[in-house]
Amino acid sequence: MTQLFILAVLLCAVAALSAFGTRKMIDWAYRRNMLDTPNHRSSHTQPTARGGGVALVAAFYAGTVAAWAAGLVEARTVALLCCGLPIAIVGYVDDARSLSARTRLVVHAAAAAAALYALGPLPELAVAGQALPAPLRAALMLFGLVWLTNLYNFMDGIDGIAGGQALAAGLLWGLAPGAAGVPALMFAAAAAGFLRYNAPPARIFMGDAGSGFCGFIAGVLVLHQAQATGTSPLLWLIPLSLFFCDATVTLITRVLRGQRASQAHRSHAYQRLARRAGRHLPVSAGYFAATLVLLGALFLWAAQHPAERAGWAFLAGAAVPALLAVWLGAGREDAAGPGAR
Repeated sequence: MTQLFILAVLLCAVAALSAFGTRKMIDWAYRRNMLDTPNHRSSHTQPTARGGGVALVAAFYAGTVAAWAAGLVEARTVALLCCGLPIAIVGYVDDARSLSARTRLVVHAAAAAAALYALGPLPELAVAGQALPAPLRAALMLFGLVWLTNLYNFMDGIDGIAGGQALAAGLLWGLAPGAAGVPALMFAAAAAGFLRYNAPPARIFMGDAGSGFCGFIAGVLVLHQAQATGTSPLLWLIPLSLFFCDATVTLITRVLRGQRASQAHRSHAYQRLARRAGRHLPVSAGYFAATLVLLGALFLWAAQHPAERAGWAFLAGAAVPALLAVWLGAGREDAAGPGAR
């Protein structure tokens, strides 16, 4: 009971600190001219502050360290999560003054490699009942961490969607047993505080400082939870299905159509939905609700018997969003109109 009370207090403090810090970052961004200026691909009509993810990052680490001091989190877990700091730092620098894609990718890969080293024994991963060898698992997990880091950045394109997905996924991971439960709840609390100023209409954007960090930490939590519970990482990926299916289908479609993967665009499924709706709130709220309720039910059902259900649940959780993304025309440009920034 005492630990639950301490955890509840810490979660409230993290959410409050994140909200307070985000409000301060709005003033900071305007003083430093860190503004997202509207263009033909924008959904906003006024220059909007960016870099608000810094407050989310600071609140998350403050809460995680406090949880360690209270005996709620192991020291090795804190060390593992600290591998996300370079992601946040390079993201903030990119927000302040643009960095090359190569520089960002090198930092992302180095941070992912450090996280896999800090993780220790890698979670088991099997295909058709056959366990993959450790070198192949390491390569796949390295690629997965880098991809999650970048796809979260791609998916942070309308007000509230990235923070809402972090909140929903963090809550679901926190409800499940395992050593990553407390950090996952800290992740959710930090996202909740940030949403105070990022929910539609947003007063500040997450920026690369926050979006890349959220994707990286989400990937680390997936691997850590899988390792701690002796289950497949596929189980813990289920709450992220909407994000990685939308981003992956969009990328594959664009590459097949001969378009550059790094070129700015507005053709993700969520962006197309936002243009159809004419505003962001229904789309961001819909993604949040679908993740928390539908994918959440699938995830918790599979978590009861992970050995038998994880693989099938992952396929089911990925197939429907992927088919919806294809149906919505993800990866295909259309006429200009109100949509994603």
